[in-house]
Amino acid sequence: MMKMISRVMAILEEKVKILTALTILLSILPVAFLRVFMAPIPNVEPIMLFTIVIALNFGPISGFIFGAGSMFFSDFILGLPGPWTLYTSLAYGFVGLLVGFIGVFFKERKFNRIELSAIAFVMTILWDLITATFWAFQTMQPLYLVYVAQIPFTLLHLSNCIFAFLFAPYLMKFYSEVKNLSVDNFLLLFSRKPKFYVQKEEK
Repeated sequence: MMKMISRVMAILEEKVKILTALTILLSILPVAFLRVFMAPIPNVEPIMLFTIVIALNFGPISGFIFGAGSMFFSDFILGLPGPWTLYTSLAYGFVGLLVGFIGVFFKERKFNRIELSAIAFVMTILWDLITATFWAFQTMQPLYLVYVAQIPFTLLHLSNCIFAFLFAPYLMKFYSEVKNLSVDNFLLLFSRKPKFYVQKEEK
């Protein structure tokens, strides 16, 4: 009997892990569509915000998959796929990878708004440098001209810091709960008595 219960619990644990993975994957399309919705404003997009949050919570691999996947799919939804899709997507994947390693090295740390905004600032500059460099090679333009032309777009792209400051703590909490989801916690949701019932018993 105990072996059967243990086996059922193991299966449930595996299902919960799959559910967690699906949460990450299913986050890609909504964020991609959100980028499409925000497309009229150049370089103002939500991918950096979600990539940072998911990478810190789930690690480098998840950060890479989410960052690259969100950028890749949003380009196709926008109808703008091209050579740039490859390097912009990989650049976001690289950002997710780096932030994921930050999460690994500071595993027990609870990042505050300022720290999350600082990560967004550094990663935005890095992403813009990488993509601008590839754009220069693609178009055969001098690097310094591309970097100078990139400045206004980078300033707009730094809106990521504002998004991180305003929304990252709430998203961190949400994805942290998803990450820590276990069978015990899942079953606990169904074992709690309603508040009115507990209050009635106390009376």
